[in-house]
Amino acid sequence: MRKIFKAIYSNKLLAILMLIFQILILISGFIWLSDYSKYFFGASTLLSALLVIYEINNSKDSPEFKMTWLVLVGVVPIFGALLYIYLRFGVLSKGISLHHKDVHNKVAKNILREANSINRIKNIDPELYGLANYLMKADGASPYSDAEVKYYELGEKMYADIKAEMESAEKFIFMEFFIVNCSSSMWKELFDILCRKAREGVEVRFMYDGMGSLATTPTHLALIFE
Repeated sequence: MRKIFKAIYSNKLLAILMLIFQILILISGFIWLSDYSKYFFGASTLLSALLVIYEINNSKDSPEFKMTWLVLVGVVPIFGALLYIYLRFGVLSKGISLHHKDVHNKVAKNILREANSINRIKNIDPELYGLANYLMKADGASPYSDAEVKYYELGEKMYADIKAEMESAEKFIFMEFFIVNCSSSMWKELFDILCRKAREGVEVRFMYDGMGSLATTPTHLALIFE
């Protein structure tokens, strides 16, 4: 039963249903609603225009993020508008949003902030300050000084270090990825290490973007980790 609910409320199923709905609307518009099609498409155009105006004036989004939504809503108005409403206004994800807010408030109490770090960034690099200020306001990610970061220009160069860190983990492994390709050899090796470490008693938590991995991960990936 749980697997059925997972499938019903998955992003893949929702995207497929909305695409099918778009096709059916277009077909019905040409066949059954020929006399009223101009009103229907006029309404969908008006809805898309309102969503475009709303997104343009949404100060929380980056220009790249805005452009993605504007193109989708503009090119495929019905499907794009429905997908936008679902994802942006959380029609079916209010519970997740409330849970995230609750967790965020609990974590915020334990975050140590450096009072002058954000001001130092502003004096050094105004453009970087804008990004740092956005991250701090949006998700409480406060900047810190005297931190060490290793930059990898290619993912292949990072791979060996990731495996080494995972192999040395004794208490926990927390990982976050944007796109996960379950058919890649890299993922298979990392997944084997995660499973082995979990059997050894290491706490394993893995987070990835469901929309970014829509076509590259199975719907039961979450169940595999459980």
